[in-house]
Amino acid sequence: VTRLMLPPRLRSELVDREAVAQAQRHGSQGLERGYVDRMGNWMTSRQQRSGATPTVQVLGWQERLRPALALILARRDRLGSPLQQVGFEPNGSVWLRTTALGNVHLGPADVRLERRLDVLQHLSSQLPQQIRGIKVQSIDLSDPDRPELGLPAPPGGAGGAGRATAGVD
Repeated sequence: VTRLMLPPRLRSELVDREAVAQAQRHGSQGLERGYVDRMGNWMTSRQQRSGATPTVQVLGWQERLRPALALILARRDRLGSPLQQVGFEPNGSVWLRTTALGNVHLGPADVRLERRLDVLQHLSSQLPQQIRGIKVQSIDLSDPDRPELGLPAPPGGAGGAGRATAGVD
């Protein structure tokens, strides 16, 4: 909306909202399904124009976490791997699922979220080749300066009985 002085008038510009992700949230009547736009705003199924259904899913949408969701959606094409899901825990913790990296725990939706997304983008492109071939179980970026990779146990068990294993003191 723009206010013009002479002659006095208001000029408004309307922009159609377009759904960029399917979403679900817990409301007073249980689980609700809908959509979110690029700014993270909730849209009901009636507000969604007919057309292609978005492939990204948002689980546990919360109004208070809308700015964090908008940031993630704005950067979804720059994560290094296609985004499949964004999830919010009741405590505000954020997680993602990408095609190449699987589950990624981002931690709280705070001022370091953008840094965590930068680290995720870097990991997507810089993981060593021997790790890229392995299906990573999870990545924890709650501390972006010390990312943790959850790798599957080696075939034949984890260490085996009677074998010496190296520990960290």
